[in-house]
Amino acid sequence: MNPESIKRFCIVGLGRSGISLAQHLNTYHGPHHKGSSSQATIDIHQTSSHSSINQSSWDHSLESSHTASPPFNHPSYPIHADQRAKGQPNGSNPTFDCVVWDDSAEKREAAESAGWSLWTQDFDWTDAVCIVSPGISDHPIMQHALAQNRPIMCDIQLFHILFPHVQKIGVTGSNGKTTTCALIHHGLKNHGKACILAGNMGVPIFSTLENGWPADALYILELSSYQLELCDQLNLDVAIILNLFPHHLERHGTMDRYRSIKESILNGSPMGWIPQNWPTNLDCKGAPFTPACAETSGPVYRWSTDCLQDYDLPDALNGAHNQENVAAAVAVLRSLSCTKTDVFMNFTGLEHRQEHVAQANGVRYCNDSKATNPHAVAKAIQACSNGPIFWISGGVLQHDDLDVLDQWAQRISHGFMIGQAGQRYAEWLQAHGKPALICQSLENAVERAHELALLSAQNGSFPMVLLSPGCASFDQFTDFEHRGHVFKQCVLQCLRPSSPHEWVNESSCSRGPIS
Repeated sequence: MNPESIKRFCIVGLGRSGISLAQHLNTYHGPHHKGSSSQATIDIHQTSSHSSINQSSWDHSLESSHTASPPFNHPSYPIHADQRAKGQPNGSNPTFDCVVWDDSAEKREAAESAGWSLWTQDFDWTDAVCIVSPGISDHPIMQHALAQNRPIMCDIQLFHILFPHVQKIGVTGSNGKTTTCALIHHGLKNHGKACILAGNMGVPIFSTLENGWPADALYILELSSYQLELCDQLNLDVAIILNLFPHHLERHGTMDRYRSIKESILNGSPMGWIPQNWPTNLDCKGAPFTPACAETSGPVYRWSTDCLQDYDLPDALNGAHNQENVAAAVAVLRSLSCTKTDVFMNFTGLEHRQEHVAQANGVRYCNDSKATNPHAVAKAIQACSNGPIFWISGGVLQHDDLDVLDQWAQRISHGFMIGQAGQRYAEWLQAHGKPALICQSLENAVERAHELALLSAQNGSFPMVLLSPGCASFDQFTDFEHRGHVFKQCVLQCLRPSSPHEWVNESSCSRGPIS
């Protein structure tokens, strides 16, 4: 699509990405024009029935970008090279015809209070683009766009259209995306490269324009199947697929469809990577890659853990799953001629991904809220040292196969189930001869798990209270980060009355997302 042909936008879904995009489009009369306070921007974020504990700098960055940072120009207005390098407009500020929509009445009200126009059925779709939040798979407004033969995409695709020359690395897979992106980011920084993390890991790509970007910066994009489904061709400089497990089939339908969406990340990329054991259309292992749908413009290589024998790795990267994450990161780094072998030694891991929260009275507490499918839970249990596991799981009911957990069931001492999927997980655990308790809330689950783990520790074991839900969080929480923060606050609350002389990592209970 020619960027000069875009005259109108319809943004569907006022989540993080939708708000960030709207704030940078100069398409509305913002609060500074209407005389209202900048609080209207934050209100949009806080209209969820579950406000996040310890709001991170995220809200502050949204507020400042809304009230202070000028939005980028319409692409038809030329931007000088030095201004493009800094991500700054050239002084002209044309107005787009743009509307927004969210099914939440509270968010619509907040949007109108901020001066944004809401979509109506008489919206002129001429030269318009429909930008959809990745969490939305179907919507009446999308049907209107299709009826007018207008493109539907997510913010990642729009960013590529507007800024096609920005270098981009794309990472997708069923599991390990966030960690691998963080490892690539860490490795590039240790090679002295300017780089920016964005995408599915919680950083909307347009929010990165707030302070401009270095001219030679590399964007590292975590891309979910939901996002890729809303992208046509990203022409990533390097694209890599990590793995493929049954997931999101309630949306994608079949594994073949899910696989083809994942492989679409390779479209137009001059260099692609797939796992050594990636499914192919040929029977011969190691045969040339034959993608189901991707139209690659360059070679596609196979990555494996064989490359790690020369690398020095910290304890934070123990476990087979982390070996795979590092191997994928190494493949990308080598593609960019970054070959130092000690770049990961000071990597400390990610919040909400097998995060060690506290240890007191002989009990360990681990926050793995990022585990949103059973395969991720299996990795977490596998990584636990010997000792009984008091497992907290559940969330949004989905149809992922639980059989992958069968071999790990005996490692679990008790289960504490929450959310829509609580009953399903309880029945699975009980079928393996283990007790499971349905809990009304995460707070209740942590309290009960803590009590039983203390009793277990008194008997000489070294138990762990593990939050590894295996499900999405949206039935009870804003997102997995919100769920993880609630867990850590609950742990801290359980530990404060007891044995204050024992070590408790209180700082981890309040830190925000990785930057």
